[in-house]
Amino acid sequence: MHRRAPAEAAEPQPTSERRRGLLPALETMAQLLQAGDSTAELLEKLAEQARQAMEADLVVVRRFLRDQQSLLTETVAGVTPEQLAGLRGAVVPAPPGFGEVAPGTFAMVDLAGDLPGAYLGRTDANELAELGVKHVLVLPLCVRGVVVGRLELGRRVDLPFTLEKRAIAPLIAYLLAGVLLPPAGPEDERQVRALQARAAVVEAIDSAGNLDQTLARFGEAARALTSADLVLSLRWQPEEGSFVPVGVAGGAPYLIEMLKSISFQPAVVPALQLVAQQTEPVIVLSQEATQKLGPALVQQLGARAAMLAPLRDPQGRLRGALVVLATRAGVEFDQYDAVALAELARASSPALALAAKAEELHREIDRLRLIERLARDLAKAEDEVAVTRHICEYLRSSLDTSTCCLGVLVDGQRSLAWFGWSSGQPLGPVTTSLRDDAASRALRIQAPVRLTQREAPDPARWLPSALGLPPGQSALIVPAMANGRVVGVLALQSSVADAYRPSDEELAVEAAGWAAQAIARLQQLRMAREAGERRASLLGQLLARQEAERKRLVDAVHNATLQGLASCLYRIELTARRADQQPIETTVAELHHIRDLLAQLVAELREIVFRLRPATLDHLGLEAALREYLLHLKQQAKVEAALDAELPERLPPELETTIYRVVQEAIDTVRLKAGITRALVRIRQRPDGTVVVTIADDGKDYGVQREPAEGEEKRPGDLSLLALRERIALAGGAVRFAGLPQGGAVMQIVLPRPGDP
Repeated sequence: MHRRAPAEAAEPQPTSERRRGLLPALETMAQLLQAGDSTAELLEKLAEQARQAMEADLVVVRRFLRDQQSLLTETVAGVTPEQLAGLRGAVVPAPPGFGEVAPGTFAMVDLAGDLPGAYLGRTDANELAELGVKHVLVLPLCVRGVVVGRLELGRRVDLPFTLEKRAIAPLIAYLLAGVLLPPAGPEDERQVRALQARAAVVEAIDSAGNLDQTLARFGEAARALTSADLVLSLRWQPEEGSFVPVGVAGGAPYLIEMLKSISFQPAVVPALQLVAQQTEPVIVLSQEATQKLGPALVQQLGARAAMLAPLRDPQGRLRGALVVLATRAGVEFDQYDAVALAELARASSPALALAAKAEELHREIDRLRLIERLARDLAKAEDEVAVTRHICEYLRSSLDTSTCCLGVLVDGQRSLAWFGWSSGQPLGPVTTSLRDDAASRALRIQAPVRLTQREAPDPARWLPSALGLPPGQSALIVPAMANGRVVGVLALQSSVADAYRPSDEELAVEAAGWAAQAIARLQQLRMAREAGERRASLLGQLLARQEAERKRLVDAVHNATLQGLASCLYRIELTARRADQQPIETTVAELHHIRDLLAQLVAELREIVFRLRPATLDHLGLEAALREYLLHLKQQAKVEAALDAELPERLPPELETTIYRVVQEAIDTVRLKAGITRALVRIRQRPDGTVVVTIADDGKDYGVQREPAEGEEKRPGDLSLLALRERIALAGGAVRFAGLPQGGAVMQIVLPRPGDP
């Protein structure tokens, strides 16, 4: 049964220490192949080295007999001499299908569980169990794709082989297979070179980091394995369609800088064209050097012959190349050099994928850290210049941000207010109208605009000239969007032609999105601040107006009503004292006059009480109170007003009060000043309980459609209009205004039922 090693079953030694012990074992195995021992002695020594390299307790090497049905035990390491004598030469049946298993595969077997049929039979398992084995790693021994035997690596402790050990096991199996079926002549040297190449890969992986470092280590390994004088490690840049040098083995450190001045595009170096198209190394003979390597490599590095190997990951993606150069006269690479380089390239495949993945992971981690810092900085930004500076710093590690500008839509999205950051200095603000320029085009199509180079006669500036910037040679301008709304543009400009690639657009769009969010936040803060200041001013004026209204009421009650009552009281007392001394007719006349004065005073008090709160609203409801108010409006202001109310039932008291006050305030404090003579109040209730109040009149459309602009002097009605808006907003409602085609204005107020969101 295939099982993974338990998570708690950690290796007893650190990875670097285990690898330091592994490499000498592999090197010893390579040396044994050249020692001239007999096959039996060689297998015995190799099995012991394999046991040490794999940290195994038992190693069994079996030969696959010609009948394709049996396995002959050649040697066993990790047993006593007596046990070895009993095991060596034993024949066990081969599991069905064993001859068809794929080279390089293996099976991890827990002898206490089920068996993988094609790899290990029950007889073999019982034999290993009798020797105390608990876990076994079974591998076919293959030569040129043909199964010639089987390798069994066993452990007597309950500790399965780690992933690292399982990766090394096929190398050992490859070597042992060559001993079981020794090839003729120089193939021994080929096997040694192949094993050395794989060992070199393990060593390179141990000391490498990112993809550039891994490629450089493979270059050093290639120089150690071949007759090379110099080995160039190149990294493939698919976006540019070119290789770039990342390491030089065998040369002075300054060579890497010199190589950056040489073009490694396949079109310039024809041999690299072949490398990019195939999987096997390309050999360049001395007489072909100039033609296939290009004059730069031949003249500047003195290259006379070369081998070039593509480095691909397991998915076949080209990651880089090794350029193995001979610079001494008369040196040509032989077939063994080619075998070593080809094996190194093949064995490097998994390591390249891991290095690329690790590099991508580290890059993503760095990006997330930058984003986290950018988010903190943008949250603290107090203006657009600070936002531009933080965006510029965020992009600096990936793009040319010598000039970074942010254009914010203003003036009803008809203009851009530009804020820039260049050479550590703020620029702007400068406002420009939208025209047929690059920024306007990016806004219109809502997509990035990339300008790769400037044509010689083109004098146009891609960014506003008022910013004082020289004309750029390339630029990247992307729309800045927040929550689906275009806020402005982010513009990058470089003095270098073709400084921005298509892949840069994604990063710039991401940065523009962050900038847009920050700008939207600043705009909201400003609106909230302005709204707060406006409300504070409005509240102060309303309080002053209320205080003036209270003073008017007090004056009316004190100066008119109270004095009138006092006068009536005095007249009543005077008439009572003179009643016996004057004709009855005179007394009655005086009482009638006092009655008229009291009636006038009662009317004045009723008017004051009505203005404060009509009793009809509490006793008879909204409709009756509004009709009373409109009748009063006709009597006092000469305004013909009608009410059209259709309510299925009486509304909650607090909602009735709100509607009454809104209608009263809309007409008294807003529309009477517009010179209305006729008005209509219409009230409807929607199925969801929402109440819609519509007030239409024939007054001038002045002071209703809009609030005063910033810095504009408040005109009559403006303060009243703001107060009305605030009252409706506090009630959770909304108000809209419109002018009527035939003259006049209409106001629609929507109020929710109390308790509704």
